[in-house]
Amino acid sequence: MSSTSTHQNVDKGWAWMVVGSAFFSRLLHEGIFKSLGVLLPTLSVYFDVPVWVIGNTISFMAVIGGVQAAIPYLRKLGLGSSAIFQDDNARSQRARLINDYTHRNCILTSSLGKSLPPRLVVMVGGILTGAGLILSSFSNSWSLISLYLILMTGVGIRYIVVVLMGVLGVYFDKHFSTATSIAISGTCVGVMIFAPITQLFLDLYGWRGALFLLGAISFNLLSCGVLLKHQHQDQKSYEPLENCGNEAIQQSEDTTTTKCSLFCYKLRKYLEYCEPLFKDSLFLVWLSTNCLLEYTWAGWLIYLVPHAEDKGLSPYQATSLATSGGIGFLFGLFPTGYIVDKRIPHFGSNEIRALALLLGGIALLIDPLCGSMVILSLLSILFGAAIGSLKVTSFSTAKDIEGDLTQVLSWSFTFIALAKVGSGFLTGWLYEYTQRYDVSFAVLGSVMLFGSLIQTLYVVCTWKQD
Repeated sequence: MSSTSTHQNVDKGWAWMVVGSAFFSRLLHEGIFKSLGVLLPTLSVYFDVPVWVIGNTISFMAVIGGVQAAIPYLRKLGLGSSAIFQDDNARSQRARLINDYTHRNCILTSSLGKSLPPRLVVMVGGILTGAGLILSSFSNSWSLISLYLILMTGVGIRYIVVVLMGVLGVYFDKHFSTATSIAISGTCVGVMIFAPITQLFLDLYGWRGALFLLGAISFNLLSCGVLLKHQHQDQKSYEPLENCGNEAIQQSEDTTTTKCSLFCYKLRKYLEYCEPLFKDSLFLVWLSTNCLLEYTWAGWLIYLVPHAEDKGLSPYQATSLATSGGIGFLFGLFPTGYIVDKRIPHFGSNEIRALALLLGGIALLIDPLCGSMVILSLLSILFGAAIGSLKVTSFSTAKDIEGDLTQVLSWSFTFIALAKVGSGFLTGWLYEYTQRYDVSFAVLGSVMLFGSLIQTLYVVCTWKQD
């Protein structure tokens, strides 16, 4: 075990408190997005703006965090001061890499010109998250609310999630998969409880009071940072990334080469370094299906409650569908992880992803044809189970991709962020154009079925090669 992993609380004791912090951060992350989806119809009427504008703001909250979260990985691969760990132990390499990322390469730390520990990053993120929501509750302009939500709440909550999930790699070795599953389950719990709670806040205190209370709850993220103990990092535990032209870059800096040409040189070397990755069929399939998955998930998360109310359901019935989806998420999350670990022949991560994408797409396509609360609840459970399975297999599949994990994650964060923007805009725009959410959800189902087709073709080709 590496020096950064050697800690008296590895796999025991205080490590489980860190899991609790990661669980709570993901709970609030998804809960805030779901809450804003509940408030969407009210905000649209109050500010007299199209629903796609509000939906786009909500999706941009994820985008700015996703793109910024990718920046540290890009820096490791040639667009800045780069270092990557070399170690025979894959778990130790991952733990040290994540530890270095959370300590040294968070954009909040680089913007201040010095390195900050994960504890401080999480605490600052908690302040930004809560402050953004509270300031929004006092605003009278949607443009100003958008700035608060995107630049404060979106940035703050995203970095908390990234850092806390990363720190799990330091605190866990044998039980890393279990700890990760527990932390990810916070996603479904957030969706389950925040939708009805936000509706209650809205009925009792209006949208301003609801945002204010959500901001107050978010300040509890400060406790997540307090639970992180300081980790001493071995400063000699990494080596410079090879084949990225570091020596040539240094020589260029010593000459009269302009900054523009230097940047172009770095970019060219980085693209050359990434070229093998984009020739890997598994990576291309994984990246494309992940983008389609996140496109669908973002649309469902933002527009489910307005969609249900458009069908004639009461606000509390509409929010209960989100709870059903969260329950389904749990049903898909843990059994899938168990099945993947069993390594059943011809029923691994790729096969499960193809099946989950198919079932999720079918659930969304049937949704526009139904108006019964019972049937809609069952469809939400089925869709949630599909999403839970896909979230788990995203991690297991990423480890099977040849190449550097930091490369894989950097491109994934970037393209997924763009997919979420497209979902927030297009799903809302289709409603404005047709005045029915049924069309929007049918498109979401079609997108998911297209992902199933891509994944199925890859599985068939893999079986033929075997």
